[in-house]
Amino acid sequence: MKTYGGFLISQIRQLSGRTFEKILKEKGIDAFNGPQGRILYVLWE
Repeated sequence: MKTYGGFLISQIRQLSGRTFEKILKEKGIDAFNGPQGRILYVLWE
């Protein structure tokens, strides 16, 4: 039996990245991109 855990994790990461980028765009935030936003959020918390 083969497992595709790595592939599924990669797919989830890509989807969450796209979702975060969409939220930033909807909110009109263009000062930083998705990865930068995730880092800033963690630092802010």
